[in-house]
Amino acid sequence: MIGQILQSFGRITEKDVEAALEYQKDRGGYFGEALLALGLVTREELDWGLASQFDIPYVFPDPSSVDVEAARLVTAEWAIRHLALPVMRTVDTLHVVVESPAWSDSLEELETRTGLKVELGLSSSTKIRELISRVFDDSEAEVPVVALEPATVEDLVAVALSTRATCLGLSVRKGSVTGWYETQKGRIDRMPMTADSREALDRLLAPAPAAVPEPGSHQWRGRLSAGDELVDVDVHRLVADSGEEYVFRVDMDAPRITAPDRSVVSELRLLVASGVGQFLFGCDDAAVAARVLHRLPELTLEGPVRAVAVSDRPVDEADDLFVQVVPPGEPGRTKALQALRSFRFEAATVSLDGDLAEWWANASQIAPVLFVLPRDGVQRQRAMDEGLVWEIRVRAASDGMLDWSLDTPSAP
Repeated sequence: MIGQILQSFGRITEKDVEAALEYQKDRGGYFGEALLALGLVTREELDWGLASQFDIPYVFPDPSSVDVEAARLVTAEWAIRHLALPVMRTVDTLHVVVESPAWSDSLEELETRTGLKVELGLSSSTKIRELISRVFDDSEAEVPVVALEPATVEDLVAVALSTRATCLGLSVRKGSVTGWYETQKGRIDRMPMTADSREALDRLLAPAPAAVPEPGSHQWRGRLSAGDELVDVDVHRLVADSGEEYVFRVDMDAPRITAPDRSVVSELRLLVASGVGQFLFGCDDAAVAARVLHRLPELTLEGPVRAVAVSDRPVDEADDLFVQVVPPGEPGRTKALQALRSFRFEAATVSLDGDLAEWWANASQIAPVLFVLPRDGVQRQRAMDEGLVWEIRVRAASDGMLDWSLDTPSAP
């Protein structure tokens, strides 16, 4: 057991084990995740313990020491999908770093593909992602990379973003779909896509291509869902009788809307299940707050969720949101808020001017789950006085991603 290993090496105490087991009992998940959530171990210490448990060496590979020729026995897409990378090749052995000991199926696949015996080393996911980025960015090979396995749209976007590509696309023909992205060196790397990739766009891209069915050339601003991330893109679509072409240009200046950590989502859902449904939303960056607020239901709740965005100001880039702009004053505001109650929405986001005490009674009845963005310190204190005792906060990190937290709010 991982707890016994960490305990035997003095990393944690028996009291720590009991606390983690209690946390796991209350919230579910893995024992190791409980240790991390409680701050009892670091990610590196947990990975080291797992390596010891499975008798796999824990390694700290330096990017400069990676055998690029060995690494490029796999594609960037394959490496990111499996979070694994070959780092050295001997006569008959391929040394591969992985982020999880549970890798047996992929090990057999790689041994079959390469004809080499695969030896595993465990490393942190952060280190492996760094290696993948360095290896495939720094490679001087001019031959386009072609993935061996059909990729999903999510795979394509993940690979493109990991290599910091700003332009990617899909070529749809009868019977086949090809994905591609342009590397920073201007090389086009392509990959075969799954047969349902075109249909997947209607689910992952908002506004969806299905909303623009006519032949010809079309351009629009959209948001592409890529796993736990929402990416702002400029879409250019060309439709002909023989197929379709899509180009997505990533807006690198827009903050990337990344989903909260699993622990934040899990705790918020536990609160909702226990009857706590009203949350403050806090963010020191007004631009980030405006972009994230109305995405909170889809980012935090188990979906799809019937949600409404309520504001007395226009909501930018809201093509895929159901927005209700209510009158800023009375009696129009009260009538509009009361009218929304009959539609039985599952969640709502609310941002309104004025005295919160004047509109809260009606706004609080719109949906069982509410996310409220106070527009000033007075509104924030009023919300706390009304019983909003939990706050989900977000801040833009230096790497352009979002850091999330869920806690009781402090006084303004």
